[in-house]
Amino acid sequence: PAAAFMLSQRFDKIVLTTNGVNLVKCLLDGSIDPVKHINISRHAIDDSLNQDVFKTTSIPGRDDLAKMIALAEMHGKDVRLNVVSGEEMYGREHLLDWVEFAHSMGVNTISFRTDSELVLDFVHEYEQRFIREGRKTTHETGCPVCISRWYSYHGVNLAFKYSMTEPTDVGPY
Repeated sequence: PAAAFMLSQRFDKIVLTTNGVNLVKCLLDGSIDPVKHINISRHAIDDSLNQDVFKTTSIPGRDDLAKMIALAEMHGKDVRLNVVSGEEMYGREHLLDWVEFAHSMGVNTISFRTDSELVLDFVHEYEQRFIREGRKTTHETGCPVCISRWYSYHGVNLAFKYSMTEPTDVGPY
């Protein structure tokens, strides 16, 4: 709890990435008040598959997740879904399922994350489809070890994030 307040003394933007366990408690007790952005990691839309990947049943299910997101937004937090699975988890034609899932959760941003721009053909297929439809990248960001391409699709912001390494592998950047 003290870490969020300590970080707020030095940084303007504090982001919390979580699988949702204990998030309601932290929102209600004020321990994450300085946090403005919350990324909720989800490996699969299906609750049982998501729990299998996390190897625990304490992961919030769909109903709890929707309530948690609404509570976070009531506390002034910007919430996005962070999909940290490879193509084998969310499939080649399930991007629209994720968009629908985001809508049902009350979230307007999803980040799809993979370890390399070269690995995820799924993303390139959707990017090619976006180009054919005349869609443009809304913006592109990057750092020394990653690149993100952003699109707007059916009212949901989609970020395709490619990381060569995790930030913890190279230290802070």
